[in-house]
Amino acid sequence: MAVSTLWDAITTYPLIEFALADFLGGASLPAAIAVSLGLTAGSNIAGKESCNRTKGKRSSARTALFIFLGLSLLRTAFSGVGLDILINRAGITRGYAEELVNKRIKDKSLKLEELSTLQNPVLQNFKSACDATEAQLRELQRNDLRWDSTFRKARGSFAQQDEIKGKSVQEIVNMYGAVSNIPGDCNRQRIQTELDNQAATELREEIKIYKKDQGSLSPYNFLSTHFPEDYESKFIETDKGEIEIREGGELVRSSIVQFYSKLLNLEKLPGLGFSLFGMIISILLSLGSVLMLRSKSKSDDMKMSFSNQMLNEREDLLNGYSEKLAISQARRRGQQPSNNNGGTNA
Repeated sequence: MAVSTLWDAITTYPLIEFALADFLGGASLPAAIAVSLGLTAGSNIAGKESCNRTKGKRSSARTALFIFLGLSLLRTAFSGVGLDILINRAGITRGYAEELVNKRIKDKSLKLEELSTLQNPVLQNFKSACDATEAQLRELQRNDLRWDSTFRKARGSFAQQDEIKGKSVQEIVNMYGAVSNIPGDCNRQRIQTELDNQAATELREEIKIYKKDQGSLSPYNFLSTHFPEDYESKFIETDKGEIEIREGGELVRSSIVQFYSKLLNLEKLPGLGFSLFGMIISILLSLGSVLMLRSKSKSDDMKMSFSNQMLNEREDLLNGYSEKLAISQARRRGQQPSNNNGGTNA
């Protein structure tokens, strides 16, 4: 049990340290050690109490065993992650950079699909307004007093139509400051559609460049070239020239994601190396501790060691043995003259 809880303490303190780094700064290491030792002490106390199965204590012993098991499983689940942070922080950082690169390319691809299929929410709003206004206009006669106002709502006044006629999309947007300020629901839909088509063309070219550079540049260089805001906000360069994740919480999150994604993928499983070996050791030690504690708690010797009644009986017996032993030793040494004299006279 002691070896198991000590191993868990060693393998999980790096994870606790970086989880606290954003809040405690330089004090995160001693705090992590204190938390890890506190969990170790709690586990040891629970393990000790799980062995006390004397009369009236069986339920509490079972509860203590479950507490020990729960703490052990929790720490075992993150033991491999903690070791990975301890010995493979550079690999975790690179994996996080690759994750960011893939995410940014995926986001751009999703945006391209949205624009190409005319599913931009802004465009959809303009289209819904235009369709509703056009439907109202079709229901009205030209001599209806409402026809003129409905027509202007859909396409703007004749003067406004002449004003934007012959101008480019960008000139029209610049004239009114924003698409939403352009008169006429259907005019806004038309302008937004053209803007989305232009954006889709430009984005398609960007994605081609991204995918080309993804294969030739390191993830750090890719981010610093195409997404400098991400690189500056997510990473930091040390005095030794090493690149690290800026936020401790992000390092912990990324290490957990990477560790378990490899653990669940047989092809990537060998990449875990010593981290996986350490986790297996933790599993074996934890399960072995639970089984041995349960077995030991059922032995008569262990029950007796927790029994006050047996303790009192043992002390009475020892006191009795001590008194008898003194008398017996005195007899052997011939320290009872009455018996010796009697023997001589006879």
